[in-house]
Amino acid sequence: MLPALFIIWLRRRVPESPRWLAQNGHESQARAVGRAPDGAPVQVTAADRERHAPPAEGARAFLQPQLFSRQWRRRTVFTSAPWFLMDIATYGVGIFTPTLLASFALSRADSTFIADGIASTKGTAVLDVFLVVGFVVAVLLIDRVGRIPLQLTGFAVMAIALCVLAASTQMSGGAKAHLALVVLGFALFNTLMNLGPNATTFALPAEVFPSEMCAAGHGFAAGCGKLGAALGTFLFPVMLAGIGEAALLYAVAVACACGFLITLVFRVETRGHSLDQLSGAQAGTLAPRVTPP
Repeated sequence: MLPALFIIWLRRRVPESPRWLAQNGHESQARAVGRAPDGAPVQVTAADRERHAPPAEGARAFLQPQLFSRQWRRRTVFTSAPWFLMDIATYGVGIFTPTLLASFALSRADSTFIADGIASTKGTAVLDVFLVVGFVVAVLLIDRVGRIPLQLTGFAVMAIALCVLAASTQMSGGAKAHLALVVLGFALFNTLMNLGPNATTFALPAEVFPSEMCAAGHGFAAGCGKLGAALGTFLFPVMLAGIGEAALLYAVAVACACGFLITLVFRVETRGHSLDQLSGAQAGTLAPRVTPP
């Protein structure tokens, strides 16, 4: 409870964005907030004051129907569906990595349950290093390469890595005889997950919606992500017991492939675009683009 109260206190001290302040008649505060990072003077333009629609009130504020209007539903799908699919894979595979390792890689016929648990936990700790590597590389590349190339690459390699893991269980001798493939599969999955969609799905909703819709768009996308996380967490062990490791990993790989396809079809690259282009009057029809690495 104390950490939550501390976050609430911090959030009360965080200023609104300059564009939101300008849209709501607080131009002096907008200039002050905009000037804070480097001290440079900030001019509030007509585009900064532009508002697409008055904020929703009452039940409409909860439902946020503007997210599904013709102008914005493409971006709603683009930000929410990949996050949903990514969290199915992230939480399913991530939380149950020790279970997977114990079931097809590290357990031995003469080992005990406790020994298997210790071995799988140690293996998971080693593999988690690749999660940190992925985030570090994402920080270095996200503005150089762009969000969409990273998200597409991440989903594609995640799907391939899961297929490698699934295939290792079907080879002669099982996964125990192909430990190098198991390590390779998990290493690729963890690295590209954090290099790609686990970083980009969080950033994109804050960039592709105008300021009066930004919180609603990001909240809806995050909610879809948490729904995927719940499904991955609770269904993964059930499906693991019901259909086995290989079939389950192939199914999660299909989810990652769907994330790739949805990103490709509905993509909007924010790199190289100003806030006026992303959230101005032309934002709803801004041509999707992918900036090559």
